[in-house]
This record gives sequence, C-alpha cells and structure tokens, in this order.
Amino acid sequence: MSKHTPGPWELCAYKVAFPGRIVPISDTVFGKEIRSDGPIADVLCPVTMDIGTYEANCLLIAASPDLLKALDIAYGLIVELDENKGRETKVMEKWWHEGGPGAVQFIEDAIRKARKEGE
Repeated sequence: MSKHTPGPWELCAYKVAFPGRIVPISDTVFGKEIRSDGPIADVLCPVTMDIGTYEANCLLIAASPDLLKALDIAYGLIVELDENKGRETKVMEKWWHEGGPGAVQFIEDAIRKARKEGE
C-alpha cells in the first residue's frame, strides 16, 4: 500500500478561488505556508448540503494526518497500559509529558483541529 502525502494539511487559504481544496503545508507563499506538490483533494459541495456541514467535512479531511498520528499515540498508550497493569500511574505520567507538548496534548490538538475549535 502506498503512503499518503505527509501532513500537516489544511483547507486552502484561497477559499474564493479554491473552495474545498485541501493542501499540504510547507512553503511560505504570500505569508501562508503551502507546499508546491499540488492539492491533496478538492472536496465538492452537493447542492443539498449546508455550508456548515461542507466546511466540517473539509476540516476533517485536512486534519486526517494529525488524527492518524493521534490514533497511533493512543494505541501505543493502550498497549503499554495493558502490558503494565498495576503501574498505570507511572505509564500515564510518561505519556502525558512525553516529547514536546506531550502525547495527550497532541491528541487533544488533533481533535480540536478537526473540529476547528480554539481558533
């Protein structure tokens, strides 16, 4: 199976010209980071769909790489907790603070990105 285009992805900043275009982030163009390897997806909006649902669908697609990484983190935590029954507090402390903002913080951020919360 082929690998997907690495994240992070976002909804294109130029919504008038490219509504529903999901693009990878990397290079700065006009003050916005956009990679030049083309769009990930162009999400179509059926006439019967309200704009709120359409935008939520676009945001969910754009958050996919972050959500996949968050799922990998959560899976690792569940496996480690299962292997360390009776030492859950120590395992949770490790996972809560592991690297950068911490694994739990990354999961929370990925969910917020998909739901467009905290902007």
